[in-house]
Amino acid sequence: MEFEAEYFDGQTSSSRTVRVLVGSKELVLSEADGTNIAHWRCDLVRDENIPPIRDELFLSLSEANDARLRVSGRVKVQYIRERCNFLQKRRKRESKYYLKIVAGFALVGLITWYVLFEGFPALASAASGLLPVEITEKIGDATVEQIKKQAAKGNENIECVGHVAIDAISEFLVKLDMAHGIEEGDRPPVRKVVILKSNVKNAFAVPGGTIVIMDGLIKASKHPNALAGVIAHEYSHAAFDHPIRLYASNVGIAAFLSLLLGDTSGGTALAVLGQMMLGASYSRDLEEEADNHAIELMSKLSMDVSHMVPLLKSIQEDHSDSGFFTLFNSHPEMGERIEQIEKSGVTGAENAFNSTDWNSIRKMCE
Repeated sequence: MEFEAEYFDGQTSSSRTVRVLVGSKELVLSEADGTNIAHWRCDLVRDENIPPIRDELFLSLSEANDARLRVSGRVKVQYIRERCNFLQKRRKRESKYYLKIVAGFALVGLITWYVLFEGFPALASAASGLLPVEITEKIGDATVEQIKKQAAKGNENIECVGHVAIDAISEFLVKLDMAHGIEEGDRPPVRKVVILKSNVKNAFAVPGGTIVIMDGLIKASKHPNALAGVIAHEYSHAAFDHPIRLYASNVGIAAFLSLLLGDTSGGTALAVLGQMMLGASYSRDLEEEADNHAIELMSKLSMDVSHMVPLLKSIQEDHSDSGFFTLFNSHPEMGERIEQIEKSGVTGAENAFNSTDWNSIRKMCE
């Protein structure tokens, strides 16, 4: 059986369509022109969707390979599941107990010091940096999946797709990388943006470098730079590791220690994800840091950040309780933040997206 699927090479935040030939023991991935990409043995392939999704697979080959393959559609998914029998099997990992022991003692020392003198919020800021990238990405991906389920309300196709729109947003992220000072070979703070069909005016960054944007926020953005300013704000949160610091401060000491020692397969890591979505919010200092950096990034790109003001005022007027982790409408200091952006003045004359791309972005969820 041969069909098309969405391929992520693990090097960039964008995806592309590839051909997949399913054999009895392997998946053969190739470009549209027939150029071979890879051969994935069925016994090594795993489904990264946790828990499994009925008509979708998000496949990986190994812990060391960042490439991913998203296969959608009941017939295609069922065909692969019949031939690849270990999709949900846990991979064997190299034993590194001495590192876990050292990390455990180090964390105990941090816990003792900060609980006595600073409290756990300060501990979270220091200890969150100890989590490996692959764990923070799993936390983020699992969080996004839970958000999708809450926002779906019976609509399975909640994630918006559109190559023109996604490519335009990805190009803007590259510009933010340059303005932030990301050099070649460095890992960018944001690896992907997910757009969801929802009337909620909301956007947020989750651990592992993912930004989630609700379509309601896009519809409420009257100018390309309004949405760009929001993305720059969330990019700044990700760049300063705010999402994982917030996560660490909410999960509790025992759960965070379990994550640090590599327990992402049990219920510990996933049971607390709801806290990331419901009721949690950044401190005033972290919000101010993200706002200031977003204004700085937009200024470096000669893009006028003041277009955010009407959008933020619209959100402030709604002040609705969406039930989602929110960075905007739950903050009583919204007026101060609007004032801060207004004080920055006109920061440029460039538009983040041209008219064609902007039109595609605004219509991608229709």
